[in-house]
Amino acid sequence: MVLIERRPLGVFLLLCFFMLTATARAADQTALVQLVEYVGADYVNAVQDGEIVSEAEYAEMDEFTRLLSEGIATLDDVEGKQRLADQAQQLEAAVDDKAPEARIQELAQKIRGTLVTVYGLPVIPKTAPDMEKAAQLYQTHCAACHGDEGRGDGPAGAALEPAPTDFHERARYMGRSMLGLYTTITGGVDGTGMAAYDDQLSEAERWALAFYVGGKAVSDQEADAGEQALRGTPGLKADMTLDTVIGKAPADVRDEIGKPAVQAMGYLRRNPEALFSQNRFIEISDAKLGEAAGLYADGDRAAARAAALSAYLDGFEMIEQQLSAVDSDLMRATERRFMAVRQAIEQGEEPAAVDARVAEARDSLAAAEDALGGDGLSAAATFSASFFILFREGLEALLIVAALLTFTRKAGARSASRHIHFGWVAALIAGVATWFAASTVISFSGASRELTEGVAGLAAAVILFYVGFW
Repeated sequence: MVLIERRPLGVFLLLCFFMLTATARAADQTALVQLVEYVGADYVNAVQDGEIVSEAEYAEMDEFTRLLSEGIATLDDVEGKQRLADQAQQLEAAVDDKAPEARIQELAQKIRGTLVTVYGLPVIPKTAPDMEKAAQLYQTHCAACHGDEGRGDGPAGAALEPAPTDFHERARYMGRSMLGLYTTITGGVDGTGMAAYDDQLSEAERWALAFYVGGKAVSDQEADAGEQALRGTPGLKADMTLDTVIGKAPADVRDEIGKPAVQAMGYLRRNPEALFSQNRFIEISDAKLGEAAGLYADGDRAAARAAALSAYLDGFEMIEQQLSAVDSDLMRATERRFMAVRQAIEQGEEPAAVDARVAEARDSLAAAEDALGGDGLSAAATFSASFFILFREGLEALLIVAALLTFTRKAGARSASRHIHFGWVAALIAGVATWFAASTVISFSGASRELTEGVAGLAAAVILFYVGFW
């Protein structure tokens, strides 16, 4: 029995190590995002017209670009890392040459985009940010320095150097991503009055604050235009995914997509709940499926494969749990149809066959939209379903533990009972620790979620096989 309990605990500790290691890598990446965005936004305070206007600020720019290059060198060796390192060296050289602000911002924009594209987003919000609570948090924690309206004119910020950020400044707004704002709120900025709030505010509260200040430069007219653009511009809603809104700055989407994307990003920053609606994920998934079919017909198999995967990870996977609670059979059928699309593309089938698989997946999406559009499960039904699952699994575990305790006592091996009690107590602690880690310490998205589920599933299968064999 000691071995039975120690092995699951060992697997749990191994999984915790894996998660914490991934968290450490994510922390390194977010620090790099923060560095590059700070350089792009504050370089103007150090150099103007090729002349140094603040020795302290310029020394900071020089330090940050050096740290950026050193940090990139420590990242995992993947395709695209060398391009990222070259861009960092160009930025370092541009600062040394006291290049124009536009050149620094251009390089910072490229580095941020490459960093997110090559290594993915390290963190994303798990739920829609609470903007009402964000307004309260801002007044409590930020208004003293940044001012009641976020113009950098708070009484406590008058003597700070550099001055607190004016969130209404358009140039700064165009160059800052939500990820950069979140990391600044989380870790602060060394050598400035910007403190770290990772110990004072929860992850959800920090994301809410990031969206709140990140939308202050957006006017009501721009937000209205962005909402209309999302509704009326073909393909725009599919382009403005959660990853895009989090990981890219308005200047990025302006250059990649166009002015309507800037307006759409302004609307989504002020109304982040639109990013988390079920209909939006279905629409994104449907659009990506259509994109995959079109790319495959044009002969771009790699891009079609990427679009088909995005249709699942950025769309359907985000509503999978909700659909499973309402209609688990439909959820599994839809999942199989998405897999069939990817397999058809991977195997190089005829475009007509791929179109047929895409049509089937779209039919399932329509059925999912209808299922989720109803009343769904009532609170009582949801409670009952969860209760009976937990009761059944708990009863099975209780019977096994009771049988083992009875056997050890009748065999006179009372010392073994202590190990049995240690086992079930350790299992409870491991369960609570895993829930806490998954809910607050780490954040997964897209392929990372699938990888984590796969690793956990394999570990569970090994444990169950061992226990059954024993």
